[in-house]
Amino acid sequence: MHPAFSVIFFTVTSGLGYGLLVMTAIMGFFIDPFNQPIIQQDIWRELLMASSGIGIALATLGLISSTLHLANVKNAWRAMFRFKSSWLSREGVFAILSFPIVFAYMAVVYWTDMSGLFSALTIMIILISLTTVFSTGMIYACLKTIRAWNTSLVPVNYILLSLLGGIFALNIIFAFYGASSTLLFEIMFVLLFLAFLMKVIYYFWIGQPSNLTVKSATGLAGPTRLLDNGESSKNFLSKEFGYDISARIVLIIRSLSILFIFIIPVILLLGELSFNTFVMILVIHYIGLFCERWLFFAEAKHVVNLFYGREV
Repeated sequence: MHPAFSVIFFTVTSGLGYGLLVMTAIMGFFIDPFNQPIIQQDIWRELLMASSGIGIALATLGLISSTLHLANVKNAWRAMFRFKSSWLSREGVFAILSFPIVFAYMAVVYWTDMSGLFSALTIMIILISLTTVFSTGMIYACLKTIRAWNTSLVPVNYILLSLLGGIFALNIIFAFYGASSTLLFEIMFVLLFLAFLMKVIYYFWIGQPSNLTVKSATGLAGPTRLLDNGESSKNFLSKEFGYDISARIVLIIRSLSILFIFIIPVILLLGELSFNTFVMILVIHYIGLFCERWLFFAEAKHVVNLFYGREV
């Protein structure tokens, strides 16, 4: 598939925002500033509000960029009425529902003693954020016509990378306010391991030989071969649904994505930690996510390519 910048920016940035919302909600729930004096209570409230605000802002920025991929932006609202059958519709609905929940959470943090309603809103933020990211992944995973996407590994990877980016961003906010938490680091290293493992499994899976052929595409019983691809030049299908990329470039970008998303952040985390270190980690991680997501689209081959004599 053609790796459009607007969609790459959307999936990476909105995923980062929702991941930050989830991690903020988790840390806000498990850290009690009265019993765990990592920070003064009033500053803790400010931290949670700032983190929630940044998270929903990133999610909004990503969602706005996604509309740039539409041929007619005015038709974006139509997707909202296909909730029963469309993951794109579900993603849009869940994304919209996340706004009042996050704003209510911020209001409760600011005006109340952070109990009762705070706990309920915490759970709601976690669920709505994860559901939105899951829906984004399922937009691609539900497409049986694209083998590289038609797997449960896609939404799992989307969620894990979203949470990993979110916790890297939360580290910056913690450092800015002078807070620290052992729990934050424990969750972060668990996410690093799980996200790395699932990414490697995904790369291994899509590298396996495909059983999709011209015969399976046409449904013909006997031996089938292509006599003529029926084109004299590139057309819309061949440009949008069959992005040409060499095995060498794939290997290079895969290596860069693994290096930037996982390896360099781990190396930096094992050194001296500071606000600048956490900023560097997030920037490097974000660049790695762009590499990973660009490759996610570039490697995807639609089955229509079989009719043009290409492998999928």
